[in-house]
Amino acid sequence: MKALVVHPYMDILGGGERVCLHVIRALIEEGVDVTLVSEPINPDRLEKFLDSNLDGVLHVPYKKFRLKFKKFSVYQRMLHYSFLKSKIKRAVGEQDVEILTQDVAFTLGIGKKIIAYVHFPEFFTHLESAKPKTRWFWRLYYTPITWYLRRKIDKIDLFLCNSNYTKRAIKERWGKDALIVYPPVDLEKVKPAPKEENLVVTVGRFVKEKNYEMILKVAKLLPEIKFMIIGRKQDVNYYEKIRRLKPDNVTLLTDLSREDLLSKIAKAKVYLHTMIGEHFGISIVEAMA
Repeated sequence: MKALVVHPYMDILGGGERVCLHVIRALIEEGVDVTLVSEPINPDRLEKFLDSNLDGVLHVPYKKFRLKFKKFSVYQRMLHYSFLKSKIKRAVGEQDVEILTQDVAFTLGIGKKIIAYVHFPEFFTHLESAKPKTRWFWRLYYTPITWYLRRKIDKIDLFLCNSNYTKRAIKERWGKDALIVYPPVDLEKVKPAPKEENLVVTVGRFVKEKNYEMILKVAKLLPEIKFMIIGRKQDVNYYEKIRRLKPDNVTLLTDLSREDLLSKIAKAKVYLHTMIGEHFGISIVEAMA
């Protein structure tokens, strides 16, 4: 049996990438020939951050997407990957199953059956947060991409998702049923350590959805408590904003190894997660452990 796993932005190195790697690992254990389609990957960084590698996997790289101009970014991205589709099809040939572990928009249509693991159904930030006066504009702006996504969604044979919360959202937004398969959390590697200082830890990529401004507000109210935010600088501008605004009792740590990250969580007295509407939160489960 041959399976194609599609995950373009593997270099994000977050919870979604951990799910992707566990899907690949499970397929290999079942004797499936696995091909991964993604943008180029640095194997050393992958092993450092996620304690995993791609041994036994054929990797077919996408050409990395570069934003050419600021406007219409979502359309630039879709055009970029659409132009690469025929090249990928020629490289991998027909597959028994195609598994999407990042975004349904990247469906290649190569597999006889298509499965999508949905972290949360696609939504458009500008449209959902728009004031009534501008909502008509954003609805019009997103009309072509909404039609494009609807076509992709209708081609998928099976939806998997990470929680009841996401399952309800998929039904409400897309009108599709989904099976819940919880994200992988290796609790054997998570061990508590002595809590020797008043330490509050937060884990997550530096992107605005994580709402780290709230941590800074809390930290200013508790100057005697030490706060630590651990994550990758996915959005460098957002990271610089948090670095500029943070009080002295907040430390920012980036690019930690998996071992060091778990060590910091183990020593913390409190784990603080500030994202509103978190879909699952692997780091939350690790902190509970």
